[in-house]
Amino acid sequence: GGCEARDFTCAFDPVSHCNRTGAPLAYPRMEAQQHPWGMDENYAACAQGRSNALFHYISTLAGFLFRPNASMRRAAQEARVRIGLPEQYLGVHVRNGDFCHAHTVTVDPKECHPATAFADALLKAAKATGITDVYIATDNADTIPVMRGLCPELVFFFNKEVDRDWLIVSDQDLESGEIFLEQRLFKADLNKRQNHLQEIMVDIMLLARSEAMVGQFTSNISRLVVALGTFLRSGELLPFVSLDHPWCWNGFRPTDFGVKFGKNFWC
Repeated sequence: GGCEARDFTCAFDPVSHCNRTGAPLAYPRMEAQQHPWGMDENYAACAQGRSNALFHYISTLAGFLFRPNASMRRAAQEARVRIGLPEQYLGVHVRNGDFCHAHTVTVDPKECHPATAFADALLKAAKATGITDVYIATDNADTIPVMRGLCPELVFFFNKEVDRDWLIVSDQDLESGEIFLEQRLFKADLNKRQNHLQEIMVDIMLLARSEAMVGQFTSNISRLVVALGTFLRSGELLPFVSLDHPWCWNGFRPTDFGVKFGKNFWC
């Protein structure tokens, strides 16, 4: 059933100010360096964050606060065993649901990129790392066979327990303007909310353990995964490609990254 508590304990262990478990006393310095895959600045989004104290802080904070409870840890481990995910793998986060329609009802500059863009980035990552296994997290079931077709040399793993049909934006949703997942979750029962929470938690935990990550930094999940993944690597930057926005954290206030985004993106 759903989580009756309806608070953070539905997903996380509590954090005590007296408990420093997981918070390193000496956080390794991340030196500024060229992106290991030779991408330009639009893609090497941590060019600004790699030696930035703010990224250090957010990464440490993510690692300290993101403490999945026993139920979530068990779900992630069971998913990993069930799908046969190997020890080393690449991660890719493809949003292809409400994300694609945000611009129709808000001034949000988010946009969905074609599967070919993700495929190109993954193939570069595979060549650079020698890893051909990929964990794919996506809200659109159709994305998975498309990616397999574009990258036949890669082996894709995904959580089959995710109800991706429920995540599809329907014509009715578009007509009503209620396209965001949060709006549908408000109307869902407790079980559906808890199930979706677990699906997201499992994806985040598995993506953060990947050897390299491809995503979009206009997505909170992609930004969190890189920060959390860096923490889990003891401060060594999780290699990544962002197909749109540089990594940023601005207290959820307008952020100006140039002509393409103006000041519309809040991060």
